[in-house]
Amino acid sequence: MQDLIIGSLESLEQEFQSDELAYLALTTKIELPFRDRWAFSLYRTLKETYAVSREWKRTDMAILNGQSPEVLIELKAMYSFDAVLDKFKISRFADAMTSDAKKARLLAEAETEIYTVLLSTHPEGPFPPEMAHIVKYVSGINKAVNRCGSGQKVQHAAHEAINKTLRDRNVVATGSLDGGRAFLNGVVIDYWLVRA
Repeated sequence: MQDLIIGSLESLEQEFQSDELAYLALTTKIELPFRDRWAFSLYRTLKETYAVSREWKRTDMAILNGQSPEVLIELKAMYSFDAVLDKFKISRFADAMTSDAKKARLLAEAETEIYTVLLSTHPEGPFPPEMAHIVKYVSGINKAVNRCGSGQKVQHAAHEAINKTLRDRNVVATGSLDGGRAFLNGVVIDYWLVRA
């Protein structure tokens, strides 16, 4: 199943309308619409042989063979500025991923594949202050861009911090999904897929 999981994640941006992923990433908790769209994509692919469930026994996503979990997936979401502005915050996200994997193991059977996914929303640049009540975390986004000098440098610094934090884990895929543009800003969702 691992190749199927990776392939579906790599192509997930195609499941969103133009600029939809950018808009959602800037205005909501992105792991929820991300999970929902990913689950539906997997459902369409697997519906003849497996059931795909959201929030199965409090697990973000499950691929089931009858009542037996074949795959359990947990997602965590952050912003690129989280890894840049607070060097300890990325460790808290990694700890949460570990906790999610332990929780999933309690539901797993011997052959169940368990994955955790870290999503990092990365806006390309700063926002005007008046966007603070529309776009989530404007002050953190702007502070990171000011500290690093550009949005590209924020993303690079976040990648370094996340890769360093996850270096001892079984990262089976990383990548970036182009979210499009929202509020005059390009948005990328970077991801790290870890197999527990």
